[in-house]
Amino acid sequence: MGSKVAVDSAPSRSVEETIARFQAIREIERALPLSDAGGSLLMQHGRRTAECHVLLHGLTNCPRQFRHLGEQLFARGASVVIPRMAHHGFRDLMTSAQGNLTAAELLRQANQGVDLACGLGERVIVSGLSVAGVSAGWIAMHRPDVDGVVMLAPFFGIRGISRRIGGMLGGVLRAVPNGYLWWDGRKKEKFDRPAHCYPRFGTHAIGEVLGLASRVWCDAARLPLRTRRLVMVLSESDRAINNAVAASLFKMWKMRNSGTSMDLRIFSRSEHISHDFIDPGQPGQRMDFVYPRLLAWMQE
Repeated sequence: MGSKVAVDSAPSRSVEETIARFQAIREIERALPLSDAGGSLLMQHGRRTAECHVLLHGLTNCPRQFRHLGEQLFARGASVVIPRMAHHGFRDLMTSAQGNLTAAELLRQANQGVDLACGLGERVIVSGLSVAGVSAGWIAMHRPDVDGVVMLAPFFGIRGISRRIGGMLGGVLRAVPNGYLWWDGRKKEKFDRPAHCYPRFGTHAIGEVLGLASRVWCDAARLPLRTRRLVMVLSESDRAINNAVAASLFKMWKMRNSGTSMDLRIFSRSEHISHDFIDPGQPGQRMDFVYPRLLAWMQE
């Protein structure tokens, strides 16, 4: 099931407090060797808004992944927080630091985003992509101050591998020495990707995510959802995650939480939507098709 991953929360109480906290975070980040795209992002209107969206980027990416979608939410009147995942956003795209990512750090990213958002919006909506979709699922059960959770292609299992085997694999990956695998073994560091993305990922990080996924499954069988609304978005063209495992978790949640509004949205295979349907720099991206649907589901 992975190690204990609970993280303390400290919700902001005002716009001013959120701005001060965010400035402190950026001061810390400025001391790190981050790229221009790598730092956390805050979009605020100088006043409390009806909604504040927390956008959690994926593994080997950085806050820039969600900037364009965040700007569209901001233009609609919402506040937006895009916190940086630990060990991400570095100028050195070949950094080995990203392999040190832990489940606790994933949850710290999500909790920090929610804490900041509480001072900006009457309602807080958390959206997480891939590995951050797992931490968004944890948030749905542990943060009563979150109104909605949107899980985007959540990484609850590896494509072609059962949940049981995936759980065992997670334990192995956490136990053996860290290794690094190319997203594209043929092109390696020259593979087609946004300029701010790491071209490889650490095996320990994958093990930590699989451990957190097991913890979310365990919690889902005994804890109620604390959020008012939960949306899961999957794509039949996704080559990274096990859609059936994610859909099974959604089904269990729906059976156990009749008081929560729940919606499973699936892009069909004919629509050709890849795993990362957020970053504008991904090859074959279909923002004109995907973004209007995401915005509608995130703001229902």
